[in-house]
Amino acid sequence: MTGKSAASALGVAILSALAGCGGGASTPTSPPESPGVLALSEVQVLVDGQVVNGLVVHHGDDHVGGVTRYEATLTMDGLEVTGHPVFLDITTPDGMGGHHGGGPHGGLVELWDDGSHGDHAPGDGHYAFEADGGRMGLHHTGAPHGEYSCDFWAEQDGQETPHVVIGVRVED
Repeated sequence: MTGKSAASALGVAILSALAGCGGGASTPTSPPESPGVLALSEVQVLVDGQVVNGLVVHHGDDHVGGVTRYEATLTMDGLEVTGHPVFLDITTPDGMGGHHGGGPHGGLVELWDDGSHGDHAPGDGHYAFEADGGRMGLHHTGAPHGEYSCDFWAEQDGQETPHVVIGVRVED
């Protein structure tokens, strides 16, 4: 190769290399990481500290003014996360739930990861809502008898996660 052609080949190689490093848009070598998938786990309904998922709860003097606690853990790709809203829609035996305006023992509520509302520690991915004998207490003496449906879900970018539905039956 002559000196002129070697210099020309070197110039083409340098220009080719620089073309890929310019100030314009570049092509990434790997696709950007996609957002993770949110899911609920460890979803529970507790009455006076006892898990009652799928069980029968009895009215009684020992439960008057007691606590109904609803809780769920929010995960993304298996790791506990926070920062997304978690909801619960309680439908009462008469069919009234949050999407229907609710009633004295049913309705739509948000679970919290803020160290209050029955949540034990803020920012840990464990969400809760606690009804201490108030309107959402499904075991309170005024709660209608029958089947309650507790429908839990979270939201991410306007999309709902798969719902987790727990049934609890109230009897005398």
